[in-house]
Amino acid sequence: MFNSNDLTERARRIPFAPFRIRTSGDEEFDVTHPENIWVGRREVQIGITLPDDPIHYDRTVRVAIMHITSIRDLPVAHPAQGGNGVPT
Repeated sequence: MFNSNDLTERARRIPFAPFRIRTSGDEEFDVTHPENIWVGRREVQIGITLPDDPIHYDRTVRVAIMHITSIRDLPVAHPAQGGNGVPT
């Protein structure tokens, strides 16, 4: 079971790694940018992006945190990185 701290930690990870949230209703939501997720105490609001613009959201959905069943990394291309692991 996940809580708001788990989601906040994931969204603030440096460097940010896109991830997928899966719910008990078998819905999946991709978080492709740290500014596209807003974590509350009992729910999370996720900005849904379009394929041609993974930064700006087109619409949002609300998900009760108690219904989140998994959080998994999305595959990403590996950009060149500096010594601290942050992309250059």
